[in-house]
Amino acid sequence: VTRGGGRVDHVSDGVDGLVVPPGDDDALVAALARVVDDADLRQRLAAASAAAGDTFDAATAVARIEAAYG
Repeated sequence: VTRGGGRVDHVSDGVDGLVVPPGDDDALVAALARVVDDADLRQRLAAASAAAGDTFDAATAVARIEAAYG
């Protein structure tokens, strides 16, 4: 993802994704190359992003809202 907008709030660079500056094509190419070339990194990012994604499903969001405002 890029550092623009709110998407970066949901990604930890090097943990569950890679963050690059907006408009920096070279940084994007380098990040993609890292993922393509490094199977361990690819597997770690995939596992961490899948686990993090569970916190953003609809049921979890509703439960958090109800707990906060219910």
